[in-house]
Amino acid sequence: MNRMLTFLCMAVAIHSSQTFAQTENPVPTEPYLKLPGKMTQWTTAVKNAAQTGSTTGAKTTAKLEATTYFFSDKIDLIEKKWSNGTKTLAWVFQPYVLEEAYYDSNVVEVKEMGRPGVDDFRKTPYPGLQWVDKSTFKEVIIMDGRLCFVYTRPATSSRDYPLPPGDREDSASASSGQETVWVDVEARVPIRHFLDGSTFDYRFGAWDGKVLPPPPSVLNLKASLLGKR
Repeated sequence: MNRMLTFLCMAVAIHSSQTFAQTENPVPTEPYLKLPGKMTQWTTAVKNAAQTGSTTGAKTTAKLEATTYFFSDKIDLIEKKWSNGTKTLAWVFQPYVLEEAYYDSNVVEVKEMGRPGVDDFRKTPYPGLQWVDKSTFKEVIIMDGRLCFVYTRPATSSRDYPLPPGDREDSASASSGQETVWVDVEARVPIRHFLDGSTFDYRFGAWDGKVLPPPPSVLNLKASLLGKR
């Protein structure tokens, strides 16, 4: 009887340790990044930025400090905060992004998805992170109290991620080391991204859907562009 109890206790202990090991060391599976829930907004705040502002002619290149994305069931609006204290908005009308220029909010730049340096929101709400998959998985760590999958790749392959205006050429030539993404194991959303000497921290929250409508100039531009297709 004692032998049987001992055997049962050992079996339970082994099973518990295996379960604990599986919990402590989960393995990433698809989807490696999940879509955010409807009516979600998130901000990527830039820390330890390697990029610096510069002046070219009459245009001052400000440093990007934070970007907020507003998501219904797709990216609808983007707000950027710059080091010179200004904020700019970008309206997403796929396949176009109509973005206020960081040097003059009266200027609206037309950016077409799929072109170099332009985020393509048709594929993912997390542009620049399409490379996150099983082949780039490195380890599991606890960061800021959250269990995270860590993905990494050589930084020299990171040129699909658009950098702030005025910094692309310098940063591309100086890039070295590793590009790294930390993904929450439970939620499967990115919480940190390191690239080109800058750290982008993600903060997610609910979006109430309230947003200022696009100005007439943007609406007219939208009608002009989409009317050609």
